[in-house]
Amino acid sequence: MDNIDDKILELRDILVVEDQHGKESDFEVVGLVEEEIPNTEPCEFAVNYAVCYNEDKNDFIITDAYGVLIDDEKVSLDVLDSYFDLSEFQ
Repeated sequence: MDNIDDKILELRDILVVEDQHGKESDFEVVGLVEEEIPNTEPCEFAVNYAVCYNEDKNDFIITDAYGVLIDDEKVSLDVLDSYFDLSEFQ
């Protein structure tokens, strides 16, 4: 999965993800997880992760800000936990 435009993802963007069997699924960006940029005055934030959801599969994926899938399960779970803590998606 690649974000061809190399643009930072925004809410409601759609990523098309192909599974290991070649089947494509659409995932909508439903959340953006930002982190503070150190030593900025006033405090600035940068998008580090996108939380993407497929309603048909009831499945989430986590990508970086450009749509590259995060393969580290612990990082993905931490991002998803943060998203659920701050959202009303549940």
